[in-house]
Amino acid sequence: EQIDLSRAPLDDPDVFAEIQRADTVGCFQIESRAQMQVILRTRPETIDDITVQVALVRPGPIQGKAVHPYVERRQLLRDDPSYRAPADHPLLEEPLRETLGVVVFQDQVLDVAIHLAGFTVGEAEGLRRAMSRKRSHAALESYRTRFVEGALGRGVSRETAEAVFQKLNGFAAFGFPKSHAAAFALLAYQS
Repeated sequence: EQIDLSRAPLDDPDVFAEIQRADTVGCFQIESRAQMQVILRTRPETIDDITVQVALVRPGPIQGKAVHPYVERRQLLRDDPSYRAPADHPLLEEPLRETLGVVVFQDQVLDVAIHLAGFTVGEAEGLRRAMSRKRSHAALESYRTRFVEGALGRGVSRETAEAVFQKLNGFAAFGFPKSHAAAFALLAYQS
C-alpha cells in the first residue's frame, strides 16, 4: 500500500494517543528521553501542540526558563478551560498567549521586544539576529540598555525589564522559529 502523507488527517485520535503515551521511539524530533518526559506532562492534542512541544525542549526555552511554567500552565488549562496564563507583564499577555505566557519561538523575541520595550521592527530583528549568532552573548548584551530603557519608558519596572531580558538572553542558546517548529511537528506527527 502506498501512503500519501500529504493526505493523512491531522486529527487522528490514535496518533495523538500514541504521542500522549510517549510511544515515540523512531518519531522525528519527539523521540528523545527529554521530549518523551515532557510529552507525558503536556499531552499534545493538536498539531499546534506538537509545534510547541518540538520547540519547547530546546536549549533556548530551557535556559530561558520556559519549560516548567509552560508544563504547569498547560495542566492548569486542562483542569480549567477558562484559565488565562499569566505573563511577566500585562504588555506581554497578548504576544505570548499561544505559549501560555512564556517565550518558546524565536519569533516571539521580536514580539516581546516590540511590545515590552518599544523596539522598532528593525531593532527587534537586530536583537533576534544577535541571538542567532554563534558568539551572540556580547552582541546580545549590547541590546540590554536599549531594552531596559525602552521598557521603563512604557511603565515597566526595572526588575521586570531585567528579568525578561535575562530570559531572552537564555533563549539565545538556541530556539526554533515557529515555522521551523511547525514543519518539524508535521514530520513528527507523520512519522
